[in-house]
Amino acid sequence: MNSPGRPSKEEQDFPLLVDMAERWRCGNSGLSVSKISRIVVGLEPASSLSKAKYSCADDAKMKPKPSSTAKRLERRFLELEESGEALAISVNRVFHQERILLTKRESWKPHDWVEDKARLLTASRCGLAIEDVAPLVKQGATLLK
Repeated sequence: MNSPGRPSKEEQDFPLLVDMAERWRCGNSGLSVSKISRIVVGLEPASSLSKAKYSCADDAKMKPKPSSTAKRLERRFLELEESGEALAISVNRVFHQERILLTKRESWKPHDWVEDKARLLTASRCGLAIEDVAPLVKQGATLLK
């Protein structure tokens, strides 16, 4: 009888990489990739009002160590950034955030208005031109499938 083995690290890391991409281009965009990876893993607080999930003492006792996971995520995210996939994923996630918020607030507005406004807000949050948002959203959607 074959045992299923351990799950792939790439499959386990993918949701964390998406979270890193979302933080990288929007809310915490002033942070380095290293700091963002430590936030995603739980070694550093996400804001001044929150607390870190793990401490240095916890990190030393745990296996696998969150610090090694953070280093692996940083390395993989830098590879995504070099290929341009990190930008596409990030823009896609920010666009969907904006669209959901606008749909909740402006439910009486037409759907096209919400899409255009979400594209405009995404461009301003990510520091892109408006015409660059739509192709990146499509590319991000194909990467996230």
